Amino acid sequence: MIVSSESVFSYSPDIEVTTVTDKQHEQAGWLGSLVAGFCFILPAAIMVTAIAWAYVMYGSLGQVADLFYGIKPVIIAIILQALWGLGRGAAKSWFLAACGVVALSASILGVSPLLVYYS
Repeated sequence: MIVSSESVFSYSPDIEVTTVTDKQHEQAGWLGSLVAGFCFILPAAIMVTAIAWAYVMYGSLGQVADLFYGIKPVIIAIILQALWGLGRGAAKSWFLAACGVVALSASILGVSPLLVYYS
C-alpha cells in the first residue's frame, strides 16, 4: 500500500531514494533495493570525487584556481537553496523556526556543536 498523504509524510531529503529502493525491494527483494540505492548514489559520488581530485591535483594552477573561484558562488547558492527547502519543510511552527534560528546563530558564534545539537 502506498500512502502519499501530506499529513503522513513530511519532506525529507532522502524521500526519493527511499521511494526508489522500496519499489525495487517489492520487485526484486533486497538485491534490487541495494542495486537501486547504489545506482541512485553512484553518479553523484563519481562527480564529487572527480571534482575533489581535480582540485587537489590542479587547484594551485592559475586558470584552474580561477575556475574554482568562479564555481564557489554556484556551490554556495545550491547549498542555500537546499537549506531553504529543508528549513521550510522542518519549520512547521513558529517555535520550531525560532529553535532553528537560535541553533544557527549559536553555530555561527562558535558554540560547541554538541551543545547546539543537544539543547
